[in-house]
Amino acid sequence: MLLREMIDRYPEQYIAVAHVKKGIDNLIQTATVLKVYPTLQNAYENVKEIKQFMSRYTDFDIVYGDYSDYVSTRRKLVFIPEKDTLTQAEIDDLIELMDKAEKR
Repeated sequence: MLLREMIDRYPEQYIAVAHVKKGIDNLIQTATVLKVYPTLQNAYENVKEIKQFMSRYTDFDIVYGDYSDYVSTRRKLVFIPEKDTLTQAEIDDLIELMDKAEKR
């Protein structure tokens, strides 16, 4: 599924994806949707499932359903959120931290 289609279909939700194909700009172009978490709390409650996805798919990612947020924050590093939702950069950081913790 195209990134734009995913975000339009699941606005403001957390989309777990795999089989990611990125463009030359390093942004996701297409991916397969594994599961959609309606809220950050729901994603947190399913952290074991997310860890299983991470171990099963080397190209696992979570995308927040806001296209401009995804594009504008993909490369920024923010570790402490001041709001109820996470930016794409914060999601990336959490996945990286979870992956490091899993390998220990």
